[in-house]
Parts: sequence; structure tokens; C-alpha cells
Amino acid sequence: MASRFRNLSTYVAQRLVSFLETMSKRYMRQVTLVKNSVKIEINGEAGQHPEKDQSVQDLEATEEILQMILGTLNAVLYSQLSNNPNLVYALLYKKEILDIFKNNSTFSDLTYNIATIVGHFSKSLSQNDEVLAVEQIFEFIKVGAQEFSKDRLKVLSELKFRYVEEKHPEEFFLPYIWYLVYQTTELYWCPSSIRLFSSEKQECDT
Repeated sequence: MASRFRNLSTYVAQRLVSFLETMSKRYMRQVTLVKNSVKIEINGEAGQHPEKDQSVQDLEATEEILQMILGTLNAVLYSQLSNNPNLVYALLYKKEILDIFKNNSTFSDLTYNIATIVGHFSKSLSQNDEVLAVEQIFEFIKVGAQEFSKDRLKVLSELKFRYVEEKHPEEFFLPYIWYLVYQTTELYWCPSSIRLFSSEKQECDT
């Protein structure tokens, strides 16, 4: 779906990049926590460290979120670069975020195209002797996107997401389904006898 995003608004583009920045900072903090936990073990402090296990889980969860964000940005820029100048502008404005992933093999494939595009426009703008207004920069991006060759980019593999089911999904779905039955059909149950979900009425009709 991301490969079909066209004409993302300024607000949406900024929020996507802002989300990437927030998660990137969280990722770096979590990497530091995990490294510190490893140092404690190496220094010989015996015993269980549940906080380490939690830190590792948090780090893995953040990695998955970052891969999703970067994969989305990657797909948009690879397939719809010329139709999303707002996204290019937002990434140029926050281009230092990509430095976090520069030497990280976990994200290298996902950031290659993004870094290539951002680097291209950043270099082109820096070679311009004039101080450009925001409108001029947007026009520069629009023209440059039309001329940019996709041969410089890596071919994208299809984005895939894994659905992970909760351990006990019936705890949500069964009460919810019966609630819908109760609310939308003409079948009658005495409210005071219902145990799966709460009912507004507490007394049976006579």
C-alpha cells in the first residue's frame, strides 16, 4: 500500500519523519541499556537480571517498529518520489536522523534508498549559491524528482508483516461477538443473567 501513497500532505510527511526521529532516539537509549546490562554481567555481578531481559524485549520491539517505518518510507520514495515532495523536504530537514542507521547492519538495506535520495537532494541544494525560499526548495525538489534515476536505488522487496495472535484471543472475541448479538438481534436474554459482558440493564423484563 505504501508504494501507492501520492501527494502526502506537509502534516503527514512531518509526522512520519517525527515518528521516525522519536523511535530512533528510543532505540539508541535501549541499545545503551542493553550494553550496560552486558557490562554488568562481564564484570562478574552474578544473579538474575530480569531488567536485562525486559530491555532486550523492548529493543527488539523498537527494532520492528523502526523497520516498519523505514520500510514504509522506502516504498513511498522508491515508487512515488516525484509525487511526494513534502516527504523529501521533511527528510531533508531532519536528515541527521539517518546518521543513526549509517553503520547498523539491521537497517542498512532499508535506509540505503532513503539515504541515497536525501544525499542527492542535499548535495544539489548545497551547490546552489543562492539562498532559496521554502517555495523555491519545493520547486527544486519537484523538478529534481522528475529527473532522478531509479537506477541508483536498490530494487525493493515486497513489504511483509507478520500477524501475531494473542495467547487467548477468545477472552476478547467471545464476549464481543455475543455483545453484538445481544445488541443487534431480536433474541432476548435476561440482563441479570449475562456473565460474559456487562449490560446497561440489570433487571429482566416482565
